[in-house]
Amino acid sequence: MSEDISQPQEPASVKLLKPHHHFIHLILTLAFYVFMANILRNHALVQDETSATAMMMGFFAAIPLGGTFWLAVVMFHVVLADHMRRKKNASTA
Repeated sequence: MSEDISQPQEPASVKLLKPHHHFIHLILTLAFYVFMANILRNHALVQDETSATAMMMGFFAAIPLGGTFWLAVVMFHVVLADHMRRKKNASTA
């Protein structure tokens, strides 16, 4: 009977991010994707770096980087939101 029942139990699924946060993540990811596509275009294995083939290779090579960046941004934002929520709850209790 040493259970601490003074704190109310939180529901299993607490939404930490609002819908507008997903638009911010999308904008950041698209900006990063375009940036990396331009960087990778210069490293394509073609003779002319300004050709459509080099551009296409850069765009395709940036897809996994953009996906990884999106996942990292969302995970960072969720952890930050949870940390701030717990910090606020601890200061009010």
